[in-house]
This record gives sequence, structure tokens and C-alpha cells, in this order.
Amino acid sequence: MSKPSTSCFPFNADLTDNLLTTLPDFQSLENFVLSSKFVYDVFQYRSSSIFRAVARNQIGSALPQALRLMKCITGKLGLRPVEELFQEADFAPQYNVSPAEARMLADNASVVKALEDVFSWRGKDPRSKSNRLSDAESLRFQQSMYRFWLLSASYGPLAFENQSGDQESVRENIWSSIAKETLFLQSFGPLELIGIGEVHSFLHDVAQWATLVQPTAYTSKLRTPGCAYLLWGGPRMTLDAFLGRMPNFKAEDIQLPLWNALTGTFYQPDIASITGRWSPARGQSVRRRRSFILDDCFLQSIHCNQCLAEYSRTESMWSTYNWDYMILYTHPSRFIEDFLKREDKRTLDTVLSFADMYESTPYTQFVGEVFDLRSEVYKDWKREDWVCTQCMRGLLSDTINTWFRWRKDRKKIDGVVSYDGISVRLLPRLG
Repeated sequence: MSKPSTSCFPFNADLTDNLLTTLPDFQSLENFVLSSKFVYDVFQYRSSSIFRAVARNQIGSALPQALRLMKCITGKLGLRPVEELFQEADFAPQYNVSPAEARMLADNASVVKALEDVFSWRGKDPRSKSNRLSDAESLRFQQSMYRFWLLSASYGPLAFENQSGDQESVRENIWSSIAKETLFLQSFGPLELIGIGEVHSFLHDVAQWATLVQPTAYTSKLRTPGCAYLLWGGPRMTLDAFLGRMPNFKAEDIQLPLWNALTGTFYQPDIASITGRWSPARGQSVRRRRSFILDDCFLQSIHCNQCLAEYSRTESMWSTYNWDYMILYTHPSRFIEDFLKREDKRTLDTVLSFADMYESTPYTQFVGEVFDLRSEVYKDWKREDWVCTQCMRGLLSDTINTWFRWRKDRKKIDGVVSYDGISVRLLPRLG
């Protein structure tokens, strides 16, 4: 290709090339390239180096992991043993990126970025849904996420989409892939493996939250297997479910119980056993830390405002900032027994009415309504206070019957509800 000719563009070809290599992402590159024929010509003449630079700008130091995932997917290497997969070391800084690869890298990076925002809110600082991770924490998260994504892409449900044969042969292939997964995990060092494990736990929580908040015909009956399918379906499927785009489960095709078994009986024990096979070399120390990905988090210095329990001794701390995620630990169905103990009529209709009531109420709204109907025992509680799971369960258990009667008997009058002669302003719909 001939060199781009000079034009009225304010910079020459070399300066334009340098400018293109500083763009932060592929979308910015596309917009700039299409803005001028001269810029387009410069790009066409030096596209390989420009693509390579922008890939580094957008993905950062996790680029080798991102490239490995992309090449293994495009190479259709699912179900291959680890020695037949591309390796991170295969992608040197001078690796050329094609336009098609750039689009896939950008698409995958957007998924990892969105999950990083959720991870930050869930683990780093629940007061904010914007990313609060440091550069070092962000790199560890992204590298670990791309590695787990490769694991799920190579040996998870989507790797079996094009498998031929009857259900029994597919089932056998699923179980035989466990040995390959074990060898895949053994290819990482101990800290890298801990990072993969932390990402796995995070995605498991996200998938479980999605199946609780958006129950379908399958996730209602097979909640845990459905969660496992989302998890092993990969980060993209898990993120889609988190955003309300639940996949269409087909039990005859995806063998839900097997993915549940994979999560429940294979992954956790093998992570521990594989990690235990490494020990530091003489003179080498491995710093002990609560988390591999996070250096610190907001809640680690927080005590329960009610019982003074430490964050490290509880499942989590809860406030109005993260009530919607609390459904994982305090789902209303947990309180059916407590609810019935305080009801005079313990009929099936009562139970069904209670279930229908909480299932039709967005969870954050449910917690807010319970909070506003709390008894004198809890009068000093504030929405912004950080409260441990056990104390929140106590509030919900003690107030659930009041909430049920209020919901059942309320009458809407211009946004105000009259309950037992007391006017209570309706909460806005938060969920």
C-alpha cells in the first residue's frame, strides 16, 4: 500500500499515527479513522501497529489473557487438553491484532469491565456502584476473570453446543472433561489460582442473585443447577442474567444437574487441593492476605451498628446502599416458619398469599417497607447504618407479619395508606 498523501489535515502522517496509537479504545479509533480520508489512509498504511497499541490501551496489562481467550474461542479449541490451547506466553507485545479480533477483544473487555464494576460495589465499597478498584486490584481482577472465562469457554456448557450424539454420550463427555479442567487449573501458580477461585465465587454469587430476583420456570424448580449453568456458561451469560437477560433454559439440552455437580463437588475441592500442591521455594515468602484481588475494602473496618460484630465474622454488612444484594442471605422464603408461628390461620391459602405477596414485591422495596414498619424495638435503626446479616434477619423475622397484614389490608388514598388508623406514606418503587 502506498504512503498516504499530504492533505489539509493539521498533522503529517507520523504525528497522525502517533495520535492514533494514543486512543483509549477501539470505538474511539473507529470514530477518528472515519472522520477524515487522510486519517483513514494513515490507518490503512499502519493498521497493525495502531491496532496493537489501542488494544494495549483499552485492555492494559491483561492483554495476554484477553488474547488467549479470544484465540482459543475463534480457534474452536473447546474440550481440548491444556497443552493444545494457546498459552499466555504466546502473545508477545508485538502480536498483531486483526480488525475482527479487535472487535471481539473490545466486546469481551466490555463484559469484564461491567463485571468489575459489580465486583467493586459488592466487594470493595458497597456505598458506590462506580468502580473503586485501584490499578493493581483492577489488573488482578481482569487477569483472573479472563482466565476463568477461558476455563468455562473450554470446558463449560457452551463447549458442548455442537456436540453430536445422544444424551448419554454428551453426559459422558461432560464428566470426562473434569480431568482436563483439573490439568488446566494445574497450569497456574498458587496466587493465580486463588484469583480464579475468587472470581468463581463472585460469579457464583451474581448468578445466584439473578436466579433469585428473576425466577423462571426452570430456576424456580432448579435454582441451584440453574445458577451453576449460568456460572459455567461464562461471564457474558452471567452478566446478561444479572442485567435481566436470563437465557432460555432447556433441560433436555443442557444437563442442569451435571453443571450443579461440577460447581458443588468438583471446583471448590479441587481448587484447594491444587493450591496445596505448591509451596514457596526456600527464601521465598507468600504474603498472607484476606483476598488476592483486593488489597483492602471499606467494610473491613466496619462493625455491626447493633451487635458490634466484626465484618470478618459475618457474611456481610448491609445498609440501604446494598439491600438489593441481601436477598442472597435473607430471602423472604426463609421466614415462612416464623411467619406461621405468629399467624392464627395457618392455612395453605395464607402461605400462598404470603408467597405471592413477597414474590410480587421488588426485594429492595420489601426491605424498605419492613424497615418503615419496624417496631419500637428497632426504632433507633437508621437506613444508612451498617448491620450484619444476623441482625437484619432478626428485624425481618420480627416484622414480617406486620408487613404481611399491612400489605393485605392497605387502601391506597392519593399515595397514602391507612393501616390500623395510622397513615403511612407509600415508599417509592425501588426495585
